[in-house]
Amino acid sequence: MSAVAFVATAPVGAVLRGGAAAQQLQPNSAPSPEAATSDGSSGTVLAFSAAAAAAAVCGGAKSRRSRRSVAARQAFGAGPSSSLGSSVYSRPSFAAGSSFVAGQAPAALPTPVGQQHPDGPERGDRTTMGMKLAYWMYTGPAHIGTLRVASSFRNVHAIMHAPLGDDYFNVMRSMLERSRDFTPVTASIVDRHVLARGSQEKVVENITRKDKEDRPDLIVLTPTCTSSILQEDLSNFCKRARESTDSDVILADVNHYRVNEHQASDRTLAQIVSFYLDKLKASGKKVEKTARPSANIIGTFTLGFHNSHDCRELKRMLRDMGIDTNLVVPEGACVTELEQLPNAWFNIVPYREVGLMSANTMLKDWDMPYVDICPMGVTET
Repeated sequence: MSAVAFVATAPVGAVLRGGAAAQQLQPNSAPSPEAATSDGSSGTVLAFSAAAAAAAVCGGAKSRRSRRSVAARQAFGAGPSSSLGSSVYSRPSFAAGSSFVAGQAPAALPTPVGQQHPDGPERGDRTTMGMKLAYWMYTGPAHIGTLRVASSFRNVHAIMHAPLGDDYFNVMRSMLERSRDFTPVTASIVDRHVLARGSQEKVVENITRKDKEDRPDLIVLTPTCTSSILQEDLSNFCKRARESTDSDVILADVNHYRVNEHQASDRTLAQIVSFYLDKLKASGKKVEKTARPSANIIGTFTLGFHNSHDCRELKRMLRDMGIDTNLVVPEGACVTELEQLPNAWFNIVPYREVGLMSANTMLKDWDMPYVDICPMGVTET
């Protein structure tokens, strides 16, 4: 500590030492000439007295300024000042009767995490109150849900009957999913020629062309809200396309003015599952349950919020309990594998948005129970 700082903190009447002599200052008294020695101790005492007075004035001003700053921070609910900014540290918690002292640390530690501050929520709590977690964007229209389900399966192609402006799903999925494969969606554009002649010829031609080029197992045709205004018989278009294709062709049976993205994805998945399970029934194949307990995970698909991480954790939990994973639908599955769904002992539907209609269909037609509780937390797990 420097000499000036020492004088500023010392009370009046303290002993000041300078040179070889020493003099004790009394209140309202000046050093006498007799007290001075030949080595200049009187001048030293006078110099330190002036320094003490100046330091006391500066210290008092700084103390008042510090008290005003603390009072303002307490009024606005801010944390103690720091070189990193006032928003870095959380607001401190004070014990009963304690307060800030100028130049000293707070008397108590900050409020522990998870506890409510007596004066109200902390800054972080106030920030999160108005924040809701979503996956990159708002809930989209119905055809986005249909395209998400179709692009989640392997070797499935979707034909979107839509005008320019509704075909943004390719860009959206390529940007967010970062997959190596191209998005299996083709837009059959509704233009002025279609409005004049009708779109049957163009839609059937697009379905036939994609069947020859990509050889998909399934082609899903879906309109959009805009193209639904034309009131065209798209189911008849699919029927005509089946006559000249090797792939299965279905129309996504969704009312685009009544449902949103999540509802459409649930209905489209249930429609695809029912389509192939009905083919299994018609074939007369015998369904046998697996020797070990097994489960199907239904509802993980592309552009889902951390669906891949949830699926990996569900598989690990089932493996720890001695339960095998029979099939994960639709992410990464082939539609030709859907006939293996009844081989499992039960179904797991981790998300309330997608999968419940498919699980109810298998419960009704195949007597397969399902679990629709998401294993988050101790109680649900």
